[in-house]
Amino acid sequence: MAGLSITGQMKMEDGESSDLPKKTVKLTFKNVGGEFQYHRLNKEDSEYLKNEFTSDKDSFLETNLQGGESFEEAIWPGSYGPSMDNIEIINDEDNKQINLDKVNKNQIFYTDGEGDVRSECLDYFYITEGKIFGSYAINLSDGESFDPEKLTINYIEYSLDGYPEKYGTIIHEVEYDGETCDMEIEDNGVETYRSIFGYDLFEGDLEDYIVIYDSDHQTTWKWDLFDKVFS
Repeated sequence: MAGLSITGQMKMEDGESSDLPKKTVKLTFKNVGGEFQYHRLNKEDSEYLKNEFTSDKDSFLETNLQGGESFEEAIWPGSYGPSMDNIEIINDEDNKQINLDKVNKNQIFYTDGEGDVRSECLDYFYITEGKIFGSYAINLSDGESFDPEKLTINYIEYSLDGYPEKYGTIIHEVEYDGETCDMEIEDNGVETYRSIFGYDLFEGDLEDYIVIYDSDHQTTWKWDLFDKVFS
């Protein structure tokens, strides 16, 4: 993802007074980060991907699993931004680092990948990692000063310890005094990780992972395991 910009606009009619803020403070950052998505595929979704792969193996990943697909269940549809870990946020108004100890931090999603394992499905992780930079815009009324205690960072965390051993935090959005801040986020290129796998269960307990594809550890697609997943 090369960049993301979310802004709000207010259209005024003739004669209306403006309620727009008189001042905007930019909070800038650069840190490691990326994108995280977590989807669950049913048999129909999985058969579609299997058929797409069979019809054109060489260009399969050029047209599929690019991070914009819609499947039966989005356990987490996606977050893109900097990591919470070791982040420094600068107030451009005075060019000073914000004291993050004064900032509210709200974890809005967490997964270890093992909280709801099921048979008859494939789980798909899409994770990117790289250098992320950008800014959050804080809208203040005339004469108001920025107060870090009014800032809330909403973030997600994934700790996929059993498999595929991926870990990270991503800032999903920032709020100031209860209002979501406009944000501009970019990267200079990221590394993309994909993993698709099912579960071998015995009496409801996880016995093993049935890995169809893993871009780090198993780059050969194992669609011959499809019937083992959807037995």
